[in-house]
Amino acid sequence: MTPDRYSNFATLSRDQRAGLDFAVRVRRGSSGIAVLAPHGGRIEPGTSEIARALAGGDHTLYEFAGLKPAGNFALHLRSERFDEPRALEVIAGSRFLIVVHGCTGTEEILQVGGSFPFKQELIQTLTGFDWAVEKHPRFRGHHPNNLCNRLGPGRGLQLEVSAALRRRLTRDGTSAAPGTDRSGSLADLAAAVNGCLGRAPRANPWCRLPALCIHEGHQEHEGNGPGKFL
Repeated sequence: MTPDRYSNFATLSRDQRAGLDFAVRVRRGSSGIAVLAPHGGRIEPGTSEIARALAGGDHTLYEFAGLKPAGNFALHLRSERFDEPRALEVIAGSRFLIVVHGCTGTEEILQVGGSFPFKQELIQTLTGFDWAVEKHPRFRGHHPNNLCNRLGPGRGLQLEVSAALRRRLTRDGTSAAPGTDRSGSLADLAAAVNGCLGRAPRANPWCRLPALCIHEGHQEHEGNGPGKFL
C-alpha cells in the first residue's frame, strides 16, 4: 500500500486548496444514520456516487472529494487518521455510520467490514447478486480509530468496493440492462443495505431512529424531504 503523504487534515490543508484541490460536502438527513465517503471524488473514483445512493434522501451524507486533474491520491488520509473537522461533526451527531471505501482489483468484489452485528445477514442478502461479496481479512475495519468504529462497537459498517465493481455500479445506473436478468445495480445495493438496517432488532440503541421507517428495501420518511448540500 502506498503511504499517505499527510498524517492529518491540518498538514494536508496547508498544501492543498479547498475548492480547487478538494471539496468537503455535507447533506443533512433526519434518520440518525450517516454515510461517509472519505476518499470521494477522484481519490477513489465511484465511492462518492455509491455513498450518495446509500444515503438517499434520509441519511446524512459526507464526502471528502478530490478535485485535482491528476495526483488525487495525495489527498488520501487513512481511515484511522481521518480527522477533517466537518466529518468529525457529522460523526458526533450520528447514531450509526456507513463508510464507503475503494480498493484495487480487476474482479467485481464488495468486502464487508466494521462492527455491524448483522454483517452475515447483509452478506447473505448480497450473495444473491451477480458479483462477489466477502469478509476480507485485510479490510475488516476493526481498528478502534477506523471511521466506521468512531461511535463504538456495533454502530458502524464498512464497505470496501473493488475498482472493477465501482466502475460497474456507476456505469450501470439504477436498474438492470433491458432484456437481461442481471442483478446487483447501485439501487439494488442501496436497497439491500438499508433493508438490512431496517430489519435489525429494535433493541439496538442506534435502531431507535426518529421519523424513519425502513423495511424490505423501502424507505419512508417524515419531514421536509431530501436535504441540500451545505
